[in-house]
Amino acid sequence: MTLNIVLPPETETKLRERALATGKDPAALVVEAVQEKLATQDAASTDNGQSRTNWDEALDAFVVRARAWADENVPAGHVVDDRRQTIYPDCGP
Repeated sequence: MTLNIVLPPETETKLRERALATGKDPAALVVEAVQEKLATQDAASTDNGQSRTNWDEALDAFVVRARAWADENVPAGHVVDDRRQTIYPDCGP
């Protein structure tokens, strides 16, 4: 693919300086930068595009809120009887 990119003058200067310092063509540096950026985003994303760090933080926040809700709304010593026989009394063992 061929792209024409208009860079701000200061970005172009930095690109040319980096290319000269590394002995690479400026276009090769741009290709490397794009590949690195895409690889980093692919590695950090889950199937829905949300980063793993953001997902973990959201899950942790949900757990904190759920525990706080339970502490406020569920009586101490409350036991949930979720046995099949209790939920479906007419279905047999």
